[in-house]
Amino acid sequence: MGAGSNDSKNYIAGLLRVGYHYNETWSFGAGVGYSHQNITTTSAIVDPSVERIQYSSELSIWEIPLDARVKFLKYLYANAGPMLHFQQNANSYVDKQHGIGFHIGLGAKVPLSQQFAVLLSPHYKMYSLIPFQSERNHDRVQALGIAIGVNYRIVK
Repeated sequence: MGAGSNDSKNYIAGLLRVGYHYNETWSFGAGVGYSHQNITTTSAIVDPSVERIQYSSELSIWEIPLDARVKFLKYLYANAGPMLHFQQNANSYVDKQHGIGFHIGLGAKVPLSQQFAVLLSPHYKMYSLIPFQSERNHDRVQALGIAIGVNYRIVK
C-alpha cells in the first residue's frame, strides 16, 4: 500500500584531494573522502491499522573521487567525475553502498595569496550508480550539499 523510506540526519564528510593543473582552464584531481550519517528507516505500510515501525542506524562510506575541473570567468569552475565508494559499517536497513557513482558541482575558488585559496562548492553526489553488489531493490544514497575548503598550491 505504501513504500518505506529512509531519512538522513547529521551528515558530515571530509575530503583530501590532489590536483594537477593541465593549463589555465583545465585541471584534474583525485582524492580520498569519508562521510558519516544517521539514517532513520520507516517501514512500508502493509496494513493501515498497524503503526509503521522506525529503525535507526548509521552509515559510513569511504570514497575515491576522480574529477575534471573547467575554470570559467575569474573565480568560477565546474567539476564532474566518477567515484569509487565502499560502505565501512554493516547496515541491515539500507542496501550496501559499494560501487561506482558520480559527482557534479559548481564552485568558486578565491585566492588569498600565491599559495592559498578558499573554495565554496555546491555539489550533488549519487552513490551505487553501478553497484558492485546487486540486490532486488537497490537503494542509492544521494547527497546534495555545499563543500567549504582550503586550497594549498605548491609553487614551483
